[in-house]
Amino acid sequence: MRKVKIVIITVVIAITVLFVAQNQPYFQQRHRFAFDPFMLEPITLPELPNLFYYGICLGVGVLLTWLTMLIGRFRIKKELKALRQRTASQQVTIDTLNQELAEAKAVGVGATTDLQSPDTAVPEKTAPAAGADTV
Repeated sequence: MRKVKIVIITVVIAITVLFVAQNQPYFQQRHRFAFDPFMLEPITLPELPNLFYYGICLGVGVLLTWLTMLIGRFRIKKELKALRQRTASQQVTIDTLNQELAEAKAVGVGATTDLQSPDTAVPEKTAPAAGADTV
């Protein structure tokens, strides 16, 4: 997987360099970027080549992607921590139940347990007599 990632990144960089090299006159043109917020004074940057603005946009995109992935990692780590705590508590319960089972077997408890004593056993259903009418 790591080699595939390296190959993909290399191909993307090569295509980007080729694109910029073939369109050099466009990327060397100078433009002024102006941002005019509604209630504030306009913000104007000095004249810079188009390549600089494309680089800024690419950098902002990479930064936003990285931040999104970072937030996702924190969520996953939080969920993993909660699942590990849940697993630990369930393992304690399993160990307790296994210990109780071992003690019960050592004492020699037969078919009846605390959950189903002979007094509270469910009565068996009897089959209807042959020829009985059912409504």
